[in-house]
Amino acid sequence: DIERTEGWKNDLSYMKTRMEQTHFDIFRTLSKEKWDKMFAELERNSANMDDARIYTEMLKITSSVGDGHTTIFPGDNAALKLYALPVQFYLFEEGLYITLVPPEHKELAGKKVVRIGNSDINDALKKLTEVISADNEIWYKNLGPVYLTYNSILYGLGITPKEDEAEITFDSGEKILIKSELMQGHGHNR
Repeated sequence: DIERTEGWKNDLSYMKTRMEQTHFDIFRTLSKEKWDKMFAELERNSANMDDARIYTEMLKITSSVGDGHTTIFPGDNAALKLYALPVQFYLFEEGLYITLVPPEHKELAGKKVVRIGNSDINDALKKLTEVISADNEIWYKNLGPVYLTYNSILYGLGITPKEDEAEITFDSGEKILIKSELMQGHGHNR
């Protein structure tokens, strides 16, 4: 779809220009050459990518800037539709647990998660550092469990095969396929 591809190219061009104009030190952690190359590659590949993958690549760009306040949250009226899992995770010393669930999944509360999609939890959390904008390692620890609920991003990173559902594996060996929900405003589903 030529209109869609042109739309994404316009969005990427606008993002690049505005970030260069407004960021306090855009080239603090990466060179202008690397910056330009990331945008050029994404623009070139965007016609062969779905929206979730393009958004994920955009997050990789914002996280490469190297500060915790440079990221993208689609607004309530965004044409971009993203999906999230209807659960909340928390990373304890003992591992990742489900701490909040909707009533229809109450049996999942308190369970220890060892895999999501095709990745074990540690690999998934490590892969998420590519898209999380952070000031330091604590940000990854705190935001990693939040981003694990953003199934469109998990899909964009290749952690889950579909953005509208994810298989979660528990330490008991039990697996459950859970449906994602459309995210509501500012990148949050709760």
